Amino acid sequence: MKNRILGIVCMGLAAGLLSGCSLDEKAYGFMSTENFYQTADDALSGLMYAYAAIPSYKNFSASYMFATTCPTEEFTLKSDAATTQHDLDRNQQDGLTNTETKDCFLIAYLVIGRANALIENIPNITMDANLRNQMLGEAYFLRAYGYFNLVRLFGSVPLRLETLKDYEAVGAPLASIEDIYTKSIIPDLQMAESLMDTQKRRGRVNRVGAQGLLADAYLFLASARESGLEGYEFVPSADEFYTLARDKAREVLWPAEDNGYGFDDSYANIFDAENESSRELIFYTISSITTVGEKNLLSTLTTPYCNEQSFVLPARYGGYSCYYGWEHVWVETEFYDTFADNDERKEAFFCTEITVGGKVHSWKDGQKYIDGVPDENGLCKRPFVTKYIDSNADGDTGNRHPVVRYSEILLTFAEAAGNTAEGVEALNMIRRRAGLDEYSTGDFADNKEFRKAVVRERTWELCYEFYRLYDLRRTKGMEEMARQYGKTLVKNYYFYEIPQDEIDYNPGLN
Repeated sequence: MKNRILGIVCMGLAAGLLSGCSLDEKAYGFMSTENFYQTADDALSGLMYAYAAIPSYKNFSASYMFATTCPTEEFTLKSDAATTQHDLDRNQQDGLTNTETKDCFLIAYLVIGRANALIENIPNITMDANLRNQMLGEAYFLRAYGYFNLVRLFGSVPLRLETLKDYEAVGAPLASIEDIYTKSIIPDLQMAESLMDTQKRRGRVNRVGAQGLLADAYLFLASARESGLEGYEFVPSADEFYTLARDKAREVLWPAEDNGYGFDDSYANIFDAENESSRELIFYTISSITTVGEKNLLSTLTTPYCNEQSFVLPARYGGYSCYYGWEHVWVETEFYDTFADNDERKEAFFCTEITVGGKVHSWKDGQKYIDGVPDENGLCKRPFVTKYIDSNADGDTGNRHPVVRYSEILLTFAEAAGNTAEGVEALNMIRRRAGLDEYSTGDFADNKEFRKAVVRERTWELCYEFYRLYDLRRTKGMEEMARQYGKTLVKNYYFYEIPQDEIDYNPGLN
């Protein structure tokens, strides 16, 4: 079993997977790619088409955000939000009806299907060998990324490693979690790593990104095995996979300076939709209203509603005017309060003050203020997230979502290394930048206690970057989180149910 791990479409017609086009709810035919994928430009167009699904409006802008943050302590919702969203907040997702998880399922398979088309066709194109290898490596990465999201969200899902050629291939049974890792995620990332270079390309992945995601996959396997997460019994040894995660993360981190990666002096710069200079970003998606991509609503969903008036941010957040938000999702104030007052991330990642119509509206300790005077009419009702505010927003917004970033891999390394000098130092690097006290190995009784501290640090450093649910699942921490923050756990909180539409359209699941 260990050697197998170490050695190494259309999922439902509603998912729209085939070799070069998309399907709606029903299949009317299969489009041939014989007249496409003839040149390097064709390959690049197909690759950009595969990338485009990730930051799409229904994915990182909405559904993926709802599915990965609302079940945790990070966000709750306004009372009149959709029932499907409240079901996620209450951890009672129903695959029969939940449109948010359905969109997550669909878009992941869109990425996979487009990647499959690239993997099949790029090797046949006459082009520069280095260029071919780079684009092919990116395709393998995208397929692995799609399956890594699926297996963390849904557990067992159908495994599609080639495009559909005819209707007989539509049906596919559920693959085991083991097969998803050993037949796609791990070998695909290893292949991507071997094919790609380390050059930075805007919004595209390189070898360093593949190494980072592979380290994260190894860490997920190690911690899921250690915690006893259902479906991960096949992992031969948690310790061996912690070692794999540590060593792969090291390959990212310590040549980082040579590859142009490292800490950014400004937290805000990491997330600025129009600024490409952040050294933190290893692989990220782009949604920009001024340069490329479609609109993104994450900022609009999380910022204050000001009676259809714009608001001005304080100078420390740029001082620019923002189109009013929808205040659809709310920061859980109990989570906000877990940040130490001297943690620089508390101010960097949250804002508690806006100016509307010349008056300063602020919030502190549950109290609303106008021009410093307590006033229930204040329009800043709670802290709101600053990571995804777009200075060019005019109703539509642009965002930049880190998928693999330097700080996250540093925390992956720390957790995998355990309560060792190098593990503690990696954690302290994060804490020093945040202005917090440092730890020593003597502060922890064992690796388990240290790793719990690292996961806690991840909640602060990586908040609202769509990691928290995965961390809670791999460590089996949902119950503890629910007790601490008064969240409910009803059903399907470690694995979401596969959407009923996908079961209906896939004969292999009936």
